[in-house]
Amino acid sequence: MKMSTLAGNVKNIFLRYYLKQAIAALAFLMFSGVTRAGTPTLDGVYNTSEGWQRIHSGNGNAGWAGTNAKSLYYTSDATYHYFAAEVTASDWMSWAFITNTKAGGATNDSWSRNIEYAHANKPDYTFRGNFGGMPVHTQYHSWNGSGWDGVGTSVNGSGSEAAVNITGANQNGFIEIRVSRSFVSNDEISGVEFYITGNENHHGCFDAVPNDDNANDWTYHSILNNYAATSGPSGFYYVNDNSTFSDIYTTAIGSDENNGSPAAPFATITKAVASASAGNTIYVDAGTYVEDVNVTKQLTILGAGQGVSTVSGAIGGDGATFRISESNITIDGFTITREGNNTNDWNNSGLNSAGIAIQGLTVTGTIIRGNTLRGNRTGIDINNSNGHSILNNTIDNNRTGLIFRNQTDNLTVENNSIRNNWTVGVLFLDGSGGSNSPVQTAANSTFNNNNITGNWYGQVVDRQSGGSLPAPGTTNMKNFECNWWGNLNPVVTTANSSEPGYAAQIPVEYGGTATPP
Repeated sequence: MKMSTLAGNVKNIFLRYYLKQAIAALAFLMFSGVTRAGTPTLDGVYNTSEGWQRIHSGNGNAGWAGTNAKSLYYTSDATYHYFAAEVTASDWMSWAFITNTKAGGATNDSWSRNIEYAHANKPDYTFRGNFGGMPVHTQYHSWNGSGWDGVGTSVNGSGSEAAVNITGANQNGFIEIRVSRSFVSNDEISGVEFYITGNENHHGCFDAVPNDDNANDWTYHSILNNYAATSGPSGFYYVNDNSTFSDIYTTAIGSDENNGSPAAPFATITKAVASASAGNTIYVDAGTYVEDVNVTKQLTILGAGQGVSTVSGAIGGDGATFRISESNITIDGFTITREGNNTNDWNNSGLNSAGIAIQGLTVTGTIIRGNTLRGNRTGIDINNSNGHSILNNTIDNNRTGLIFRNQTDNLTVENNSIRNNWTVGVLFLDGSGGSNSPVQTAANSTFNNNNITGNWYGQVVDRQSGGSLPAPGTTNMKNFECNWWGNLNPVVTTANSSEPGYAAQIPVEYGGTATPP
């Protein structure tokens, strides 16, 4: 095995650090209704297999008179819209789903409750009834421009029906209704709000989802103005863990039954990738996500910042925490690591081998920016793939910082901190078997303004199996100008690097005994 350790010309000993600022303020997003596959059975029981999408979660606090509007659901098919809510309520109370399809709408509750509508686009359809009794008394009202049509008319048995399992005081239950598309003139529904009220006209809103202006006495005048969108935001999807602590993008805990909006985020990045279309952006909020993510579409995936959003590759998964399987993907603002960094699991064959893996000449244009990669067997592994940018990352405490295999041309590797990796910082591997055909190349690549220091057995190593490397300075050139090597006179040598094998090299940080030589 032949290798050489390359240092390059040191022209600038100062590494220019880049301060990444997380985007914390988001503009208004435009929403559009979509048809979903889902045919719930109306039995007053929530069933995950029926196609429900949770579009908003309540704030968890009880409302007036012991009520709690916990979650709001929606789905649709070619014939019906379906609405549902998870609640705590009593059988003497009433409920309403108010919806919007277009500009305009009503300012007053259709049953003359003490409730005012102040939404930007006010409700034009109301679906409502009482909790007590089976079959549930249900009415559907439409706004005609000056008043509500349909008040007092029951629609039970017409195909548009409802089911509720509240039969007493302060019970937990589930209400679900089915509304014919023809009733809403086949319009798509863009926003929904659900609320619980009483059986008297002086009653206001007891509790609502999304949370709104809830009553604090029996004659409170509620002014409502919040909708939940019936579909995920156009072009943007959101992910959150099971906590809202330190969140900047979302307002609720995540679930893969949600629709991926800020108010109803997904729980996994994998679900967001599956739901998104090419060109979309996925925002991942604070938390730790144990999953392997195969990015198969042109997407931008943004974390809430290094040390804030952590993705930890699962044991027994794909082998890479992020696998880049399509061109023009951006990964920005994460800590990327793996599960199993302990003495019991260290040699488990199911452990991930890379934090980010890219392979194939058809994949190009990846941007890896503003991340921390640590605790990986290899931080970033690029195999026979060109035209990627690795910018402003911290790549430390991995076995190997970066590996470039075979042809890796037109790379930009700038402003990174590549330090304290247990073997080498940057490793070039030639798989030609000694024939130098094709030789490992990084043609037209720049490796500049990086801090490449403190790596245990070498900063940069160029290695191939068998044969001889091309003569230094004649071919296979790599531009390592303007990096900081820890001193003004870095050592350049053709001697082999002498790092130990993986199996026995468990760093002290992970319970082993390995330390820098």
